Amino acid sequence: MNERLFGRRELLRGASAVLMAASLPAVARAALDPAEQKFPQITRTLAAELKSIQPSITKHMKLYPCLATLTDGRQIDGVYMVDAGSFLKIDALGDRTVLPLARVAHIEDSPTRLPAKIADQVYGAGEFAMGYYVFTLVFDDGSRLPCRTGDLVDFLDLPSGYAAHKVVRVLPHVGGKIVAPGKPQGHSASAVWCPFRDA
Repeated sequence: MNERLFGRRELLRGASAVLMAASLPAVARAALDPAEQKFPQITRTLAAELKSIQPSITKHMKLYPCLATLTDGRQIDGVYMVDAGSFLKIDALGDRTVLPLARVAHIEDSPTRLPAKIADQVYGAGEFAMGYYVFTLVFDDGSRLPCRTGDLVDFLDLPSGYAAHKVVRVLPHVGGKIVAPGKPQGHSASAVWCPFRDA
């Protein structure tokens, strides 16, 4: 279960980004989005680790679902690494919990994420209705699980006995009918966001 470690309104100071932008020629500064400058550049270590993670592809961005090891040694699963430009275009941005990049020491592929090829099929099929997805997961034992999520599908709160890494197929837009009480269903799990600028 994901732990909400960071407040929604936690702000990044961005002092180093301001100093960097101030040293650029005026023409170059004009091409920079000031909002993006709040976010730090990804470190070489994290950039190298990011390359080993297969992203999920939505219509608007690449998402890297990660398990993050923090600088204090704690680990948090359910982290979306995303470039700052894409992050700033997300709807309801103020409702997203931000994990500052400075607190992240290492990242790796999340062990609980939906497989990238499955998530891509759901994103590719589009939303079932405004703001949410409906789909049915097929597992390696032949069992099926209807799921209803918000605008992201990578991290799911699955009932006991179901595991994301055992998903072998997905049926987009299937399972939209109301599931009877007591029947298992998958839902969105909580996640945090870690925006960065490319080095």
